[in-house]
Amino acid sequence: MADDMNKTPDFETALKRLEDLVKELEKPDLPLEKSMELFQEGTKLVALCRGILGQAEQEVKVLLETSDGRMKEEDLEQDD
Repeated sequence: MADDMNKTPDFETALKRLEDLVKELEKPDLPLEKSMELFQEGTKLVALCRGILGQAEQEVKVLLETSDGRMKEEDLEQDD
């Protein structure tokens, strides 16, 4: 069970946890210390999600060389 705590969550799991954190942080009776703890966890999850999205964006881009030797980016075409 300790291994589960140390695993990096996937995007969907991190996003769901962020949604849960927001709900917790919106509670008016939440102590400041707990709010700070949840906020810190949230900032780590935001960074993780941004990293995952950035990596996915890079995987979707393909560099193509033009006839004059320059490189240009194009979106990866999807097969239907």
